[in-house]
Amino acid sequence: MTASVKVPISAERQSQNVGEVGRKGVKPAERRPRCREEALFILERLSERSAGMAFIEVYCPHGHRLKVREEYSGRTGACPVCGAKVKVPEKKQSLSEDEILKLLGEAPPPRPENPVAESGPEGPSPPAPARLPKKICEKCHREIIAATRICPYCHTYLGFKDLTV
Repeated sequence: MTASVKVPISAERQSQNVGEVGRKGVKPAERRPRCREEALFILERLSERSAGMAFIEVYCPHGHRLKVREEYSGRTGACPVCGAKVKVPEKKQSLSEDEILKLLGEAPPPRPENPVAESGPEGPSPPAPARLPKKICEKCHREIIAATRICPYCHTYLGFKDLTV
């Protein structure tokens, strides 16, 4: 038979709530400001490091998304996840507004609002497309295209019956 031994606990330790004491006896409330300061410092350094740098988004042959600095455009590298060779595309040239307008060309003349006046120099407008023959479904009695073999509304098989309305 074993006897249990009670170890005396200090009065200070007894008064503290176990949830208040974190690792190394430091309360979480005392740790937070330091962690927050460190996080802000790290974010500031990262933003300084990436300021003025543009990135190109590339996908490796296995589908892993990579962000590569523009200075590596045109080169081939290895995917850090799977090691596959990845070709970084050349940096795209951005076009100015004037260059875009040159590519588009001249603006077309405005169209007249009256369509009858337009038919004069170009001739008559083309005829409207011919209407497809219709038939009535035997089950749901809706009008459907005659060539249809299965009604799109009630899904009844109609077969090769008469094509008249």
